[in-house]
Amino acid sequence: MKKLITALLTSFFFLQLAFAQTEEGNSRGLQTLDVPAVILDAFGNNFPDAVKVSWRRINQDYLAKFMQNGHSMQAVFTDAGIWKYTDIEVREDLLKDRIRQHILNYYPDAVFRKISLHDESGKSFYSIEIQTGGIRKTLRYSDKGVLLD
Repeated sequence: MKKLITALLTSFFFLQLAFAQTEEGNSRGLQTLDVPAVILDAFGNNFPDAVKVSWRRINQDYLAKFMQNGHSMQAVFTDAGIWKYTDIEVREDLLKDRIRQHILNYYPDAVFRKISLHDESGKSFYSIEIQTGGIRKTLRYSDKGVLLD
């Protein structure tokens, strides 16, 4: 009975992924059926609560864009199903005060455009796109709040 329930749940999960929408207007968008099973398995193991999943190819890798626990995320897997990295969008109000203050000390008129936390095996950092004086800049900070560039 336990195996039957597991099989039904697994089938349901893959059917949900199979009917997920691709990105509108993206000619490189993939239907879930075009993504190899080894990648779908790796994705499901790493992100079991993912919803609104869309896929596309980036060279030899597969990029999944999705939502999980209220966060917009994207993850990249090799064609062998090995996870490479994840980018998680971060709202400005959740950015560490130390980082925000450092940026505003050097760029007092900075407007925060995009903030993401890049997580990769062995390292993670914040990538912060700001606009200051009409120019866009991207700054990188360690997860401890130290400027990397």
